[in-house]
Amino acid sequence: MNPITDFRDAMQRGLGVTLPPSFMPIPDAGIKRTDEPGKSKGNKNIWYVLHADGIPAGSFGNWSTGESGTWSAKCISEMTIEEKTILLERARREKLQREAMRTRQQRQAALYARRLWKSSQPAWKEHPYLLRKNIPALGLRIDGTVLLVPMITTDAKLMNLQRILPDGTKRFLKHGQITGCFAPIGGRPKDKVIICEGFATGLSLYMKSKVPVACAMNCGNLLSVSIAHREKYPDVEIIVASDYDHCTEGNPGLTKACEASKAVNGTLLIPPAIPCGVSCTCSDWNDYLNCTTSGN
Repeated sequence: MNPITDFRDAMQRGLGVTLPPSFMPIPDAGIKRTDEPGKSKGNKNIWYVLHADGIPAGSFGNWSTGESGTWSAKCISEMTIEEKTILLERARREKLQREAMRTRQQRQAALYARRLWKSSQPAWKEHPYLLRKNIPALGLRIDGTVLLVPMITTDAKLMNLQRILPDGTKRFLKHGQITGCFAPIGGRPKDKVIICEGFATGLSLYMKSKVPVACAMNCGNLLSVSIAHREKYPDVEIIVASDYDHCTEGNPGLTKACEASKAVNGTLLIPPAIPCGVSCTCSDWNDYLNCTTSGN
């Protein structure tokens, strides 16, 4: 048994990722970070802590998705009461340390987001991304050629920014809070609100319906944003407008939207699966409403 490789395998299973062969966890009991595969270089979304003393054990997670897990070289059912107590106390301390670190990082990212937003200019409608998506520059600002999309809480606190490059590449601020934050369109909801994933999708839905929209920015955040809106606006009708990822295994856009709408007793709004034939790659409401052969 090799605790380092066993822990690495547990990380891959628990987080659903394939880590590069060169990555080997460092068992020094400190909080470490590494890149999430498939995302921009330097994202450092994945964290882990591995202990080699006593019973080798560790924990890991993904700060972007909120997923986490634990591993131990010895099954907990085989541990003595003393061993269990030591393991649980260690896990408690590490959780507090991670939360404190994450809070500091998110606070710093929020301060930077507010400075960047204040120093930027109103976005221009001729930006290549906006033209390609056929959406206005509503609620956006620009820093050079990079579009800035605000991400706020239901208390209207700016916590993060999504940056959109002219080629459509999207990046959040490093360490910025995502969970529960959203990009607002159309002001505060009065009787109903639409919650969706991307900003282009949200703008398309708003231009079509004139109903306020909250863009969660990814399907994994739909649940948190929906719950935050239900708590803030208990009498508002919540409409969760799903993506329809028919080209992706498991259709995560629809799956997560269903979960969110059920959690808040909301309404699920689904775009047509394949509006323009079997080869169609349309997957969200912006795609659908702009699809040249869908008849819309």
